[in-house]
Amino acid sequence: MRKVWIFSALLVLGLVASQVLGTSDTVAHPGVATFVRIATMACLSFIMIHVGYEFEIDKSRIGSYAWDYVVAGTAAAFPWIFCCAYFVFVLTPEAQWWLADTWKELLLAARFSAPTSAGVLFSMLAAAGLSATWVFKKARVLAIFDDLDTVLLMIPLKMLMVGMRWQLGAIVVVMFALLWIAWRRLHAVRWPVTWPFVTFYALVITAACEAIYVGSKIIDDTVPVHLEVLLPAFVLGCVLARPAGHDPHSDDAREGHLEGPEDAHEQGVTTVVSALFMVLVGLSLPPLASVAGAGQALPSWSVIAWHVLAITVISNVGKMFSLLCYRKEASWRERLAVSVGMFPRGEVGAGVLVVSIGYGITGLPLTIAMFSLALNLVLTGAFILVVKQLLSADARAKAAEHTPVSCRRSPTASRRRPRPRSSSRRGPRRRRRRSGAPTADAPPRASRATRSDRRARTTRARARPSTRGRRPRAGPSSPRRDARRARRCRGTTGRTRGAHTRSRSRASASSRRPRCERKRAPAIGFGPERAHAMRGRGDGVDSHRSQPSSPRSTYWRMPPWR
Repeated sequence: MRKVWIFSALLVLGLVASQVLGTSDTVAHPGVATFVRIATMACLSFIMIHVGYEFEIDKSRIGSYAWDYVVAGTAAAFPWIFCCAYFVFVLTPEAQWWLADTWKELLLAARFSAPTSAGVLFSMLAAAGLSATWVFKKARVLAIFDDLDTVLLMIPLKMLMVGMRWQLGAIVVVMFALLWIAWRRLHAVRWPVTWPFVTFYALVITAACEAIYVGSKIIDDTVPVHLEVLLPAFVLGCVLARPAGHDPHSDDAREGHLEGPEDAHEQGVTTVVSALFMVLVGLSLPPLASVAGAGQALPSWSVIAWHVLAITVISNVGKMFSLLCYRKEASWRERLAVSVGMFPRGEVGAGVLVVSIGYGITGLPLTIAMFSLALNLVLTGAFILVVKQLLSADARAKAAEHTPVSCRRSPTASRRRPRPRSSSRRGPRRRRRRSGAPTADAPPRASRATRSDRRARTTRARARPSTRGRRPRAGPSSPRRDARRARRCRGTTGRTRGAHTRSRSRASASSRRPRCERKRAPAIGFGPERAHAMRGRGDGVDSHRSQPSSPRSTYWRMPPWR
């Protein structure tokens, strides 16, 4: 975002200089005003050639471009209609509401709010590292169509001012011819694309547009043919072929990247041209003295400030129709980011104000329009910051949606306690329990009677039938406890016994049993019954139960007490 704030500061610097030095005043400084206008057109041509160089057209989705043109038309028409209605019904006396001359002049004055500055928007979004996002790709199409609509809608307004002229029809024919060339010859012309050649192309386009303007003005001074350099430069960038092995989109996600080739030297030159363009856009704003008009009384500055704020909000709200569109393509944050990205105004809006002044339109509406345009220029950096914050929030929301529920962490969940550094986690606690000292998290040691009861319950539980091959009983269990129990039982009765095992003495058989099974109550009876009880297997039927016993009993069984 550092480059974005630098560009914003340069915009403000040019804006202040235009009011102090009067660089756009064609009466006081005609030579300076002409130089600023031509230099602004040349820098805009350079930027738009790079924009067209990176532009992609999906010819299988022509219907989507038609819908984009409709959305861009609303973005150009709604602010214009809203601001014109405000100028008529708020700033004009009621007696002049329905006069034709009032509507004719204010329709032209309110046209300043329609066009989005494509050069400022593309430079700012690319500097913020948003070139790879859906917002940038959609805003690029909408901004270009927005400026085309502005030029087309200026034709009927000029007809209202000067009547029908052939020059206005010629502008429409040239515009559609350029669009057809971009569609048919997309990235097919193999001309050099390095910065010296791009600068040469931009100067040629600027000179051609200025020559057409001057020539038509000589023929008919009332309606000169003013062809904006934005469309010819963009079309030239679209037809330029990309060199083999070059991908213009390889560094789109990098912050500070600008439109054009990815080479570091090319990016440096583009940065210098974009910075100069920001200063020239500020210098293009007409001075307040020429806008206000001589001998016209203006209200206090506080009243003007409220009107400027209202016009700025109304014109920006009119750009937000895209928020209601593209619901299947993007989330509501991305659609809102596109709407906010269309807010910046620039050189095209300033050109509309200059045209209005040329037709003799001055006064309070044009003064408020000029201040509103200046306020939008000052807030350009804030608009781009809002766009970036919306996209960051949208990326976090999408990442949370794709994360499994079991892996999500509750924001109110407490953190896990760190593991102690000692090698044995439960060693100190065991030593304290053996010594009989109660710990903070363990109850005191049980008494002798309690231990005897517990041992008796354990003995009765082990005298139950075997559960080998059956479903284990319900109760608390853990892998470590199950493994320890399996090892204890596998050491004695879990092995298959042969003839030599049966012939061994009772002492040797007892010594191989677990320690917990050696202490048993004395069996009742002698002879075969006792041997059967000690071995755990006999003639297939337990002496104390009427159910068959397994040949691989987990525990040997004792006869019941009588």
